[in-house]
Amino acid sequence: MKLTSKKVTSYKTKPLGLIWSLDKDATWAKDYKVGRSARRRALWAPEIHYIKGSFWLIYSMNYGGCGLLKSTTGKPDGPLTNGRIDASLFQDDDGKVYFIYQNGLFARMKDDMTGFAEEPRLLTPANNKQVGFEGAFLTKYNGKYILICAECNNNNGVRTYDCMSAVANNIYGPYGDRYLVIPHGGHNMIFKTKEGKWMSTFFGSDDTSIFSEKPGILPMEFSSDWHFHPLMQTSTPVNAQKRNAGKDYIDI
Repeated sequence: MKLTSKKVTSYKTKPLGLIWSLDKDATWAKDYKVGRSARRRALWAPEIHYIKGSFWLIYSMNYGGCGLLKSTTGKPDGPLTNGRIDASLFQDDDGKVYFIYQNGLFARMKDDMTGFAEEPRLLTPANNKQVGFEGAFLTKYNGKYILICAECNNNNGVRTYDCMSAVANNIYGPYGDRYLVIPHGGHNMIFKTKEGKWMSTFFGSDDTSIFSEKPGILPMEFSSDWHFHPLMQTSTPVNAQKRNAGKDYIDI
C-alpha cells in the first residue's frame, strides 16, 4: 500500500483461496485443547515468507506450538516449538534462515528447513530482560539487525499494547537498549515496498489506539541511529498528550 497526503493506493493480487485446512491437512495442529470446560483450537499470527525459492507459511496454535508449511507440498512440519507462539522467519544475507518466536527466542534453521540447527537462545536488550513478551520479528537495515516485540506498557495509568525494538551489529547480539517504536502497534512486522519505502503493520489492540482491532499499515522512517519511527499518529489525540507528558519519547 502506498500512502500520500492526499490518497491511499493499494496493491492488489489475485485471491489465493483456501491453501491449507486445519481439518483436512493438519496433523498435530488438529488437536483441541481443553480448558475452562471448553474445547479450544485457534490458529494465531500466520505469516508468509518467500525463502529458498519457495513460499513458507508459519503459524502458531494457541500455546500448542508453532508449525511451518512449504508451498510445494502443502504438508505441515512441526511443531517446531512446544507451547510457544508468534513465530517468524528471517533470512540473512548469507542465505542462512533463522526461526524467531515468542519474546525473542531464536535459532538457526537446518539447511533443509526441517528443524533447528542449534539450541534456541533468547535475544535480550541491554536495559531489560526482554524486548517484549510476545510477537517477535527480525529484519535488517543497512547492516544492522532490528528486533521488535510486543509489550504491554503502563504510561500514566494508561495500559497500551505497544511495539518495542532493539538494534544490534551481530544477529546474536549484544542488542542495545529497547525503545518504544509504535504506541499501540502491538504484534506487528515491518517490510519494504516495491518503491523501497519502509512500512509497518499495525495491531491497535487497546482502547486508546487511533483505532482498535482492525488491520492497518503505516509508513516508517529510520533515523541515523538505526531506530525507526512511525510517520503517522497512532494514539488518540487525548492519549497522545497523556503519554508525552514527562516522557523521553513523543507520539507523532
